[in-house]
Amino acid sequence: MLSPLSAFLLLQGIETVALRVERHVENARRVAEYLRQHPQVEWVNYAGFADNPYHALANNISAAAPVRC
Repeated sequence: MLSPLSAFLLLQGIETVALRVERHVENARRVAEYLRQHPQVEWVNYAGFADNPYHALANNISAAAPVRC
């Protein structure tokens, strides 16, 4: 059995998960783009890039999600 506070915190987390995931995806994209342009970085493996071999697979997996690569 959950305490009232635990239930409230769980509900708060569930209600904001979409926003948090969207922000995580956006931040990951920005970091990958920055690293891709950095002269000391040889390669970046990020499925959100159109030239990544896993780009189509990542889009298929996340097709039902509101956040796309």
